[in-house]
Amino acid sequence: MNDLRVAIMSFDMRSQDGATKTVYQILDRLEAEKTHFHVMSATFDHPWRYQFGTFDKLPSIPIPSYRPYRFTIASRRRIHQILNDFKPNIIHLSSFCRTAHIMAEYARTHHIPLIGIYHTRIHSYLRSSNLGWAIPIAEVFARRYWDKYDLLLAPTEIIRQEIRDFGVKSDIEVWGRGVEPSVFNPGKRSLAWRQRIGANENPVILYVGRIGREKNIQALVETHHLVRRRYPEAKWVVIGSGMLETKLKRQCPSIKFFGHISSRQLGEAYASSDIFAFPSHSETFGNVVLEAMACGLPVIAADAGGARELVRDAYGDESTLFPYNDPQAFADKLIWLANDREARQRLSEKSIIFSTNWRWEALTNQLLARYRTLAFSHRPAPATLEYSLATSSQVPLSQP
Repeated sequence: MNDLRVAIMSFDMRSQDGATKTVYQILDRLEAEKTHFHVMSATFDHPWRYQFGTFDKLPSIPIPSYRPYRFTIASRRRIHQILNDFKPNIIHLSSFCRTAHIMAEYARTHHIPLIGIYHTRIHSYLRSSNLGWAIPIAEVFARRYWDKYDLLLAPTEIIRQEIRDFGVKSDIEVWGRGVEPSVFNPGKRSLAWRQRIGANENPVILYVGRIGREKNIQALVETHHLVRRRYPEAKWVVIGSGMLETKLKRQCPSIKFFGHISSRQLGEAYASSDIFAFPSHSETFGNVVLEAMACGLPVIAADAGGARELVRDAYGDESTLFPYNDPQAFADKLIWLANDREARQRLSEKSIIFSTNWRWEALTNQLLARYRTLAFSHRPAPATLEYSLATSSQVPLSQP
């Protein structure tokens, strides 16, 4: 009999960003293990597909600057009622919001282990929203919040150190992200897809992600124009949507836009492109970077956040990184790869090899083992849940 009962709070269960994809991978593993779970969020995909999981869609209001996303506004009494009815023996928070704070307090009051995943680089988001002045205030609240955790999971070693620099004293371990090889692999390359966008033999530069300030989209705009002047044959493709989508389409009419597409279509787009361009400086990990690598793409990325660690460890150097605030350097890197087929092939091979170390099944199995250790002992485990870039082929988590 599986006595584990997991209560989960996620900011959003409808979007296709990395945080939401990660939560769904966790839910799929809980379902496969016949583990009971209950999810609270402002939004959900429908229909609900889980037999062992239940959910509550909480009342919410739209976030003014990110209208597809919503703040939950459920009362403390309502959250407590949901948790009292479900009776979790572990609480997992995948959000940094008011409801998560209520659940964290509930966990401490009822002596329930609390685990969370760090998804958002607060400094980057605040700066991109012209709210840099609020960073010291946010750090104070972040420390108070995260210090309630029994275990906080950071996607990369760089981000773990960043959290430590906030002054957080809770246990922090590295738990990365995975990729599905059946969906993301070089075999998905399609000549028909390339012909549809008019690429033929010309190199295709691809960006995948939200089209928002926090993704450093302005750098993508400026870089696109610089590349167009020097290498007009290159074809550009953008997959995703966001607050700056209309502006980007107006400023860069030659880019092919695909909006949100299915995972199958996304795998085909990655594999059929030639270079992955990623200017974001707000990533804690960079799921799309790993997906691109799994499809054999060389990656040009901003020298910041979790994406920097992925690229550096995949290629063994920093030759494909650029300062996030330097569009000229970004353009130079892209033009270099567009002109150098041998370099693209060499980096493609390294991308594929590196991506094989990251599989969702291994990652989620480790996480469930950690759930059990915390839930049934509620004391620090003798070994850590390390699945970092430096030790991605190892699974040193001791089983309870």
